[in-house]
Amino acid sequence: MKFLLMMPLLVMNLACTEQELPEVTVQSEEIIETSQVNNDSEASDNNSDDEDDHSTPPPPAQVQPNVLRAAAMLSSSSESLQLGEKKVITISLMTDAEFEPGPLNVSLNRDSIESMDPGTYIQTTLSQEVVNLDSSDSRDITLEFDIKTMAPSFDENELKIIIEKDGLSKEYPVMLEVKPEVEVAIISAQNTPYMYNRGMATCFRAHSEGLQVIFSNKTNDFQSGDEPCIHTGGVLRHCDTGNRMSQNETYIVGRPGDPRKVMPSSGLVNAIFYDHFNNQDSIGRRLFFNVTPGDETNMTSNGVACE
Repeated sequence: MKFLLMMPLLVMNLACTEQELPEVTVQSEEIIETSQVNNDSEASDNNSDDEDDHSTPPPPAQVQPNVLRAAAMLSSSSESLQLGEKKVITISLMTDAEFEPGPLNVSLNRDSIESMDPGTYIQTTLSQEVVNLDSSDSRDITLEFDIKTMAPSFDENELKIIIEKDGLSKEYPVMLEVKPEVEVAIISAQNTPYMYNRGMATCFRAHSEGLQVIFSNKTNDFQSGDEPCIHTGGVLRHCDTGNRMSQNETYIVGRPGDPRKVMPSSGLVNAIFYDHFNNQDSIGRRLFFNVTPGDETNMTSNGVACE
C-alpha cells in the first residue's frame, strides 16, 4: 500500500525533470551563443572603427619635375652697336649634380630681326653650338655680333639664346639695338696713307632718321701740333682746321647744335675723306650713302668695291 502511494510522486518528479531541464538547458545555450555572437560582432565593429580612426593613408606619389639641369649666364643682356661695329659677349654654361653627362645644344632664335635682315648684314655667330658637359660642370662660349655698314638700324629687338638637351630647353633674351651712325677712325698714322677702320669704299643704305658720321682719332702716333683734321665735303661737312683731333677725340660731322646727317632725300651720293694736313693720305677713300641693298658691289673707289 505504501509503495503504491509513493508512485504518483515519483511520476510527478520525473515529469517535472523532463519538462524543465531541457527548457533551462536550451535557453542557457541560446543566451551564451547569442552573447558570444553579439560580443564578436561588437568587437569586430570596434576594431573596424579603430582601423578607420587611426589608420594613416599612404602619401601621394611624388612626381619629380622634368627640367633641364643646366643654365646659362650672359656677360651682357643688352647691346647697342653702330654700323660697322663688332662685339663679343660671353655665355657661361653651367650644370648641377643631377645633370646627365652629355652634349648640351646651344642655338639662337633671330625671329624678331629676321624680317629686317636674314643674316646678311646683321651676323650673329656662336663659337660652339654643341658643348659636352659633365655633372656639376661649367664652360664658356661666345656670341659675336658683326654689324655690317649696310645693315638696317632699329631700336631694341630681342634675340634668344636657347640651351637644350633631350627635349628640355631654356631661353635667355638679349636685347640688340643698331644705331644709324658710323665711326670712321684713324687707327695708325705711322705710315702714309694712314690706316683707317674703313676700306677704300664703304657703303650704307638709307636710314629714315638720317645717318650720322663720326670721325675720330684712335691713335697716339701724331706728334703735338700734327694732329689730323678730316677733309670731306658734299653731304658731309669739312672739319674746322683750327681744331685738330687729339687722341680719342671725335669729330661729329656738323657743329654743336647742328649735327648734319645724311638723309634719304639726298639720294645716292658719296664723299671722300682724308687728313686735311697730309696730302699723302688723300688716296680717294669714299663713303657711299643711300645705296640699295645688293648694289654695294657696284660701288667702287680706286677699283675697290664696298666692304
